[in-house]
Amino acid sequence: MRASHKDAFPFVVLLAPFAAGILLRVYNPDLLNSFPLWSLLVLATLFVLLNLLHKPLKIFRHTWLGGIVAIVFLFTAGIVITGNAIEINNPKHFSKINASNLLVTVINEPVSKNDNMRFTAGVTNAISSGKLLNVNGKILITLSKKAVKRISYGDVLLIPVNYKPVDLPLNPAEFNYRRYLAHKNIYHQAYISPAHFSIVETDAGNPLMAYAQNLRKRLVNKFKIVITDADASAVASTLILGYSAELSNDVLQAYSKTGTIHILSVSGAHVGLIYLVLVFILAPLNKGTRGKIFVTLIVIACIWGYALLTGFSPPVCRAGIMLSFILLGRCFARRISQLNILAVSAFITLLADPLLITDVGFQLSYIAVAGLIILQPIIYQKFTFNNKLADKIWLVSSASIAAQLVTLPLSTYYFHQVPVYFLVSNLVILIPSALIMYGGILYLLIPQGWLPGKWLGLLVEKLILFTNRTLSIIEHAPWSAINRVWLNSIEFLLAVVIVLLISYWLNKPKKTLIIALCAMIVTLTTFRMWNNYHIVHNKQIVFFSLRNNAAIGLRSGNNLILITDVDTGSKTYSYSIKPYIDSCEIDKINIIGFKSAINANKITGKNKLVNFANKRMIIIDANDNLSINKKYDYLYLKGKIELDNDQLNKITKHQTVIIAGKSTGFYRQQLIGRLERKHIKYMVSGSNKAMLTPSNR
Repeated sequence: MRASHKDAFPFVVLLAPFAAGILLRVYNPDLLNSFPLWSLLVLATLFVLLNLLHKPLKIFRHTWLGGIVAIVFLFTAGIVITGNAIEINNPKHFSKINASNLLVTVINEPVSKNDNMRFTAGVTNAISSGKLLNVNGKILITLSKKAVKRISYGDVLLIPVNYKPVDLPLNPAEFNYRRYLAHKNIYHQAYISPAHFSIVETDAGNPLMAYAQNLRKRLVNKFKIVITDADASAVASTLILGYSAELSNDVLQAYSKTGTIHILSVSGAHVGLIYLVLVFILAPLNKGTRGKIFVTLIVIACIWGYALLTGFSPPVCRAGIMLSFILLGRCFARRISQLNILAVSAFITLLADPLLITDVGFQLSYIAVAGLIILQPIIYQKFTFNNKLADKIWLVSSASIAAQLVTLPLSTYYFHQVPVYFLVSNLVILIPSALIMYGGILYLLIPQGWLPGKWLGLLVEKLILFTNRTLSIIEHAPWSAINRVWLNSIEFLLAVVIVLLISYWLNKPKKTLIIALCAMIVTLTTFRMWNNYHIVHNKQIVFFSLRNNAAIGLRSGNNLILITDVDTGSKTYSYSIKPYIDSCEIDKINIIGFKSAINANKITGKNKLVNFANKRMIIIDANDNLSINKKYDYLYLKGKIELDNDQLNKITKHQTVIIAGKSTGFYRQQLIGRLERKHIKYMVSGSNKAMLTPSNR
């Protein structure tokens, strides 16, 4: 239809159904799996015919008809494009080919951590019965760092077919790494020893990407030459170049808890700082039509040059696309809508890669920028200051409030914490982060070995150390953050509605909005209180599912007795056990080792008999006396414990056997086979999902 409407943001309206179609397909991958492509052609043809025949058919009397067709078309397009982007659906995906070896190309910069090197590779060919077949798909590969061969972006490797599907999360509240990788089109992973792969070809990747990644690697090493403090060097590399592989958890936690984590995510704020400097330097040339075009092109070229420095980091590329559209819009249009341009950039980005809609960085960056465009001017106008300094401080504060408010539901849903002193933190870090950014880039541009460059590098190091110490003080201040906030889907949607009502009320204060806002807050509070009540007044046993360790949780309200051999400082504890503790808002933890035999009205006897939540279990180590009778609900076998036929016959169908701890695969398979033949319920730690007993009062 002809654009007779007066909507100021047409692309925002068009983006909504397209994004909805993408989300529907992403979170329901098997739904509409054979959605016909011809449906798009039918809708497109119908839309064109309505425009061509609007006069003869007098369609102008029904302006809504064209809008409905356009919305349905975009919604359908989102579904179809996403279906084509999900590589596992392709019949040529390598996992659907019976092969002996695969040819893979390294498609990102290998990251070294601990004793391993990890990278993503694109599978190009499969070798089956001596034939070379064209296939597609991605695989996550882990190599031992002991490998003599150096792996770089663009290398083509010949690897054996010993991959396996990415594991599902086995424990309650555990991070769903399988879904995270699936949204990046990675469904399989492989651990390969140095002797089982060979480099077939080098430099087979995109030459520009190869140059960008090699350049970033050299620049990261240049920081390390002058900045000797490991944390400071890591922050400089992360803040300026987007290289976060060496960032420590302590530093990351300090920035996260103070609401300044966005500083460490090279994105729109960093690109904006570069833009401001370029505009200031090129101001004398920014006169007349030709001058504006010249300055715009120079600024865009510099922004994408910075994207090259970061190895074309996805957040920088998104920010570059957004800012490029905004600058071109300002240059060639009299009046532009920044919100429209934001929607255009999001539309084009999703058109190229619809699965990006699941990326946390993508979601937060676009929502934050939308908040700055819509909400920041409204908040800023609420107060006026005659003092220029006070006015500038309020300008920055209003931007921080707007971005924090609109991203609060999403950031809380993902990261389970709410920074309380975010306003103070952002004001404190504003100038130091800008100086670090400018100083770091200038240091990288100065030839290595020059004395001014060394001084500048040392100054950047001091600024980073000062910033880290300041944020550490704020982090450890009383009530610096509200932690362990686990929102379910309903609570998240209620939080989104509350933010929308607050935003709308700031623009148009109305009594009805206040009533609706209070009602939503009461509803959300009721949900939170009910969940709290449910946790506090219930007991639960959790048999955690760990590969090489064992752990049992006995939860009574907000108190937990944890029987485990896992070190609380280990990755296993923080990744597999702690999420459950945080999600249940546990206030008190009593950790007991399996070798302990204590009497706390919970655990008694040599074989550690446990009575809890109307359930009885016996925990048996490999060195303990094996005692089986019908009075136990659960038999927890830790380690390799041999069961003879007589002992096995004592186990009834009403009992459950948990096989935990370190044991050989052969032993486990043998025991599982015997239990299945007897139709006895069992759980294998590290293979099956964690077992939770129903909550009991």
